[in-house]
Amino acid sequence: MHSGLNHPIVVRLPGARFDIDRPGLFWPARALALQGWQVWTAVWNMPMDQPAEERQELVDSAVDHFVDQVGGLPHLVVGKSVGTLAAGWVADHSVSGSGQPSTCAC
Repeated sequence: MHSGLNHPIVVRLPGARFDIDRPGLFWPARALALQGWQVWTAVWNMPMDQPAEERQELVDSAVDHFVDQVGGLPHLVVGKSVGTLAAGWVADHSVSGSGQPSTCAC
């Protein structure tokens, strides 16, 4: 179930050393915002030597935290490097990427 907010929502997930103001995450968010999307951003300080399992847990918990805060699923998740670890979460929760509600067997 998507959040009850009136506009589609995108969550941006940065890389370990690639923050949200760099072009790979800034411009997609800007384009979506101009189309009426609400842009939410995860912020973290992830050590480069952090084990892969801990990175995965951090990314998954960041998206789970968003769901808890907003009360529903995002319509789209955009990630860079470490942020792409959310791909499994996105698939498991049937995030459509269309801005339209999708079904979720959560």
